[in-house]
Amino acid sequence: MSDRYWDDNGQPYLFEGEEIEYSVSGVKIGGTYQSKNELEIEDLKEGELYITSNRVLFIGKVRDSQKTRENYDGISIFLQDIESLKSEKKKFSVLCNIRSGKKGKRARIYFKELEGEMKEKIEAYINKVVVNLKEPTSGTKPIEKKIDKKAEKKAKKKQEKMDARDRKIKGLFDEADEDAFELVCPACGADVLYKPGMKICPVCSKKVNFI
Repeated sequence: MSDRYWDDNGQPYLFEGEEIEYSVSGVKIGGTYQSKNELEIEDLKEGELYITSNRVLFIGKVRDSQKTRENYDGISIFLQDIESLKSEKKKFSVLCNIRSGKKGKRARIYFKELEGEMKEKIEAYINKVVVNLKEPTSGTKPIEKKIDKKAEKKAKKKQEKMDARDRKIKGLFDEADEDAFELVCPACGADVLYKPGMKICPVCSKKVNFI
């Protein structure tokens, strides 16, 4: 994630034509173990949430140093990369794509300590934009992607044989001294309590590679 979207005082830089729709202070951020590592937001705890015309921005202070710009960290999610929003009491989370292609990855990020009317307005705005982005333009048909089944099968077989993946999983659990981690299912996007060797999602029952 680039840090080119905030200034020395932690105020957001905006793209040309981009406008801030909502901003909330004192918001807490979180995510699944996988998401926090992929997006490198482990140090982020609390900050300012901005909902712009095309992004979800979060900027928080993480340290005090002479290099003022380095005092802040943050995350920038384009609304077009958001697949869905889940609303809960005093918080909501977004499931977003953070890497495209055959080995694409998803992440779930939580925004906490939001209440009442502002939370409802933010959720309504994000849901509306996401739905509009997914709908095909009037008079056009959705583009159907042709899938090369042979190449897909070959890539899947190769991935299953990679010893490096098994070592990575073992090292992950050994380092953190945990028996299970909350991860995002790459097939259905559900939050799943992952344990070593798990290959079937308990929510959608599909065979997937969690890591």
